[in-house]
Amino acid sequence: MTNDHPIFALSDRIVDDVAAEFPVYATYLGIAGHDHRWDDFSPAGHDAGRRLLERHREAVAELPDPTDEWDQLAVLVATSFLDEEIDSYASDDHLRDLDSLASVAQDIRQVFDHMDTKTTEGWESIASRLKDLPEALAGYRQSLEAGRLKGLVVAKRQVEKVTEQARTHAGDESAFVRVGEAAHEADLSAELVASVDAGVALARAAYGEF
Repeated sequence: MTNDHPIFALSDRIVDDVAAEFPVYATYLGIAGHDHRWDDFSPAGHDAGRRLLERHREAVAELPDPTDEWDQLAVLVATSFLDEEIDSYASDDHLRDLDSLASVAQDIRQVFDHMDTKTTEGWESIASRLKDLPEALAGYRQSLEAGRLKGLVVAKRQVEKVTEQARTHAGDESAFVRVGEAAHEADLSAELVASVDAGVALARAAYGEF
């Protein structure tokens, strides 16, 4: 098998571009280099993400015909991924992405469970994400509000459950408290530990406001 067909180079660019546009997704996938950043969860951010996916979908459609079964499979994988993501935007799923198990409300908190806590660089990324978490939640709130104004809402029980979760994240039993404790136990500079502590306070307050 050779990788001469342009679908393979394009697939590499798709992965790189998607990781850059959706840093939380990149962390979950284990793609390095984006752990210090957040997605733009606002309506404008979602529009930019959708346009990126659509450009890549058009690029796949313009490729020459596959020459063997591996080319065909690569085209199918890229097409299926892009179509699924674009269809989600077309359905406005991003404007009502709120539930008790798997929505942005959980991703913003849980992504820290997947981040590097063994190196100074990893903790620097954690500190950066904690500092900017209020902005990430604010963008998410903008999208939910845009959905509400369009009549795109979820069941009341989901809202109530996420409200409970947010209060927990803001309180003394918050997982963010454990992040701060772990920073104090790690071999880090006092400045970096202080940065993590400040970020923890911001994150808890942001979830309380949310």
